[in-house]
Amino acid sequence: MAGTKRITQETFNAVVKENMEEFAMEREEAVQDAVKQFESQGVDLSRIMKEDSDDDVTAVLVAAIDDLSRAVAEQSENSQRVNSLLDVIKMQCDVDLAHRCFAASRQAYPLLAQCCRKYTLDVDTFRLSINALAALLTGQPDLIDTPMMEFLVQRLQPADLANDIVSALLTVVTQSCIKHESNRQQFVALGLIPTLTKLLVMYGTHSKVVKDICVTLKTLTLDDDIRVPFGKAHDHARTIVEEAQAVTNLLKVGSDHRKDLGTLTEVLSCLVKLTVRNEYCQEVVDLGGLKLCLSILLDDLDNQKLVKQAVSLIKTVAGNDKVKVCECALTYLCPIHTV
Repeated sequence: MAGTKRITQETFNAVVKENMEEFAMEREEAVQDAVKQFESQGVDLSRIMKEDSDDDVTAVLVAAIDDLSRAVAEQSENSQRVNSLLDVIKMQCDVDLAHRCFAASRQAYPLLAQCCRKYTLDVDTFRLSINALAALLTGQPDLIDTPMMEFLVQRLQPADLANDIVSALLTVVTQSCIKHESNRQQFVALGLIPTLTKLLVMYGTHSKVVKDICVTLKTLTLDDDIRVPFGKAHDHARTIVEEAQAVTNLLKVGSDHRKDLGTLTEVLSCLVKLTVRNEYCQEVVDLGGLKLCLSILLDDLDNQKLVKQAVSLIKTVAGNDKVKVCECALTYLCPIHTV
């Protein structure tokens, strides 16, 4: 069946090299021929570097990983060198999934996890380590292990962390949870939800952190892992609302960022994902969520993304019959005028 077979980057490179040496093909032609050959055999090439399949290019990533491994093992004090290597690995992983898969095949994950732990007190190196790890995990959530999850939750405990460090840690968590139900459940079991709530209160004035927290909360409510027949998206949403008082905190943050339309959009999007029960709909209305949405429709109609989330939240809370009556009354008192 197409898409079920896979090969290594080395195998693909060898075929390209053979085409160039045996059949005198130019590199571009050799790559195209190799792609056609493997695709005709039903091989999935989504994780293979095609354009950059020559050894010189892959050697850049291999050298960076090997050099970083030696630097960490030798207890190198040259932080500038370590930082430079981490930056190279991140840049390579940012290219595409194929580069990330190749890096993983060279044991980049345990190396970056080690860097995160080793350089916790070195702010600059720790930041680069976390960012490189986030890049590597994008599309590869299976790489992360429980010890690293525990480390991330522990580091996210409210403390005097720089905003960009918090955002970087949240990005790693988010990438680890996308399309991976087991990771989501493990993070929840480790106490991620109350940790995120505390962060929302502590960093509520920082728009970038607020948006990242909202994205992470939404990720916990996804049901996108086709390997699992029944996920716990609803249970996670219930825990976030009932045990972490998310509706109260999110609406407060949303009101505080009323003029920051980008942050407000993310807050409303998060509320839409969390309002999964009748009583939650009523709670949104009781805490002023409906009035906030109507004010957006009155004052910010030119912002399509924000209006879309406001309408989505109104539609969601309208699942409660009492809310329908409230909506009708408020709409009558606050009609939306259009030209």
